[in-house]
Amino acid sequence: GDTQAISFKFHTIASGGDYGKFETNSSLDFRQEDSGEISMRMYSTTVYVNSGKLNEQEYTYTGHRKGNEIIFTRMQDSLNEGDFTDLETPSVLTIKSPTSVEFENRTYVQKKQ
Repeated sequence: GDTQAISFKFHTIASGGDYGKFETNSSLDFRQEDSGEISMRMYSTTVYVNSGKLNEQEYTYTGHRKGNEIIFTRMQDSLNEGDFTDLETPSVLTIKSPTSVEFENRTYVQKKQ
């Protein structure tokens, strides 16, 4: 009966690559679709301290839950308004606990509402 999206967040400050020190903020928002699929929106920004360069990403994934994983088989680049495309290799999100998930080697924790 709850129609609000469930949200998780990731934050890090680290150094590496050509641009040096950077800060990344990323969030995952989930919702159940009428078709039975699960949709996930991944929004991420990375700011490189030395250059001020900003990298922004927003993707929407769709898939199904299997055990403690959600297997995403389609993706849309939301910033470039592209259509959904089938993924050659599915993206897998692992549910670690009711308040923590892992996606693309990042651990996200549930946002406080």
